[in-house]
Amino acid sequence: MPHIVYICSRFITGGTEKYILNKAEWLVRNKGYKVSIISSGGEYESQIPSFIKHYKVQGIDEPPFIHRRKTRKQIYLEINRIVSQLNADIVETYEVYPVFYVFKAVRNVPVILNLLTEVGYHKNPIFRILTQFYSVKDLFFVLTNSSIEIINQTFLFKIKKYKVIPIPLEIKAELITSHKNYILSVARMSYDKMYVKSLISDFSKFILETQSSLDLVLVGDGELFSEVEKIVFLQNDFCQKRIHLIGKKYNDELQDLFKNCKIFVGMGTSLLNAAAYGKISIMATNDPKYQEFGIGIFGEHEDNDSFGQMNNFSKIHSFEYYLNYIENIDFQYNDIKEKSIEIINKRYNKEIINSNWHNEYSNTIKSHSSNSILGCFMYIVFDFVVTLILNTHIFWRRLKNKNYTD
Repeated sequence: MPHIVYICSRFITGGTEKYILNKAEWLVRNKGYKVSIISSGGEYESQIPSFIKHYKVQGIDEPPFIHRRKTRKQIYLEINRIVSQLNADIVETYEVYPVFYVFKAVRNVPVILNLLTEVGYHKNPIFRILTQFYSVKDLFFVLTNSSIEIINQTFLFKIKKYKVIPIPLEIKAELITSHKNYILSVARMSYDKMYVKSLISDFSKFILETQSSLDLVLVGDGELFSEVEKIVFLQNDFCQKRIHLIGKKYNDELQDLFKNCKIFVGMGTSLLNAAAYGKISIMATNDPKYQEFGIGIFGEHEDNDSFGQMNNFSKIHSFEYYLNYIENIDFQYNDIKEKSIEIINKRYNKEIINSNWHNEYSNTIKSHSSNSILGCFMYIVFDFVVTLILNTHIFWRRLKNKNYTD
């Protein structure tokens, strides 16, 4: 059976890492795959099962221009050595910096770019160029159609070839009608999840104006945790007492928080997790242009594919607006809860989605031809452009910083 290698920047406690492990375990148990992981390491390594081998390559979580030329070459050679040694049939990569190193290192094995977040395209021409490369090769995957809408805002030449495979949900959907009196948000406190700053401010306005008895519970940790704390401290004493920063939570404790909340605010897997319990879920986005706003309520519209898309500006409102809207007496709670469960069961079924991935991997392996004249020419062209951009960036860094060496 095929041997697949997943390559990500770090292996920390986050959505990408959980996604990789869940998919890998399903492929091993249900289809007999061999799976290996390459990353620069992290605390979530302890969760990797014994039947999945993990290889550390230092530096792939960092931008290429901070490394000296010798270090970059060592990273390329190490990735190439591991992939060759494993006799890998396919490589899948996810994030901004690993994509560059994989492009440089892996030539004779098909590489899939699986985009789990749109963050990284702004001010990153190399990532945009490489996305075009994998798109042209029909090896570019996204979670939703709205992902393409967001990233095409940063492209001169729009992405036209891509495939959509959503994140599978690991929990079983069930309608939970009981709740406690709090709003929940679960997110790593990083720059792409800074909708929480606006959520805190809007929540304060909401409870002051409506005298609502709801609390706000924020789950998560990360490099910007202290910034989020500062936003909480800027609220008045009455509001501060109603906002709870509780750090990381795991497993049953986290699921209990999902099951008991009245309203959820967030994005990605966390939002799907809440919606799977029939919770009213306000959708946030990591698109920098819209991070201050909610972009809709999951399950409110008939067209499942449209959820989260940015082209319907009638759905883009402040979080305060959505909280007032939900608390309105005419709000159709039951209809939306039932619709949420229906969407989850239809679009995010683990067995269906992972089976789709198995089919994609099989087709990619069968159709791959690394030595075609067109494929080689295309790689040379894209490699030239990527190298030119990198060297230009390094040149300007040298001009600005005389101590900079490559």
